[in-house]
Amino acid sequence: MRVDIYKGRHTTTSDDAVAAFGEAVFAVAAHRPAGDPLGTALRLDPTLISGHALKGFGSVLLGKQENFATGRAALADARR
Repeated sequence: MRVDIYKGRHTTTSDDAVAAFGEAVFAVAAHRPAGDPLGTALRLDPTLISGHALKGFGSVLLGKQENFATGRAALADARR
């Protein structure tokens, strides 16, 4: 179990994936693009559920119909 800088717990063995996820969370909170650090986190650990959740929430929160497919795909990836 890994813990990120925000005290979130992750069931990954990749410290680098957790660090990249923390950067993505910071980017979202700062209203900055989070695609690069989030992509890095998911590339380092494709099973990082929190990464898929952030990707899905980010897509759906934009409130545009064309982004809902990305949100659904992130949900499906997190469920695997």
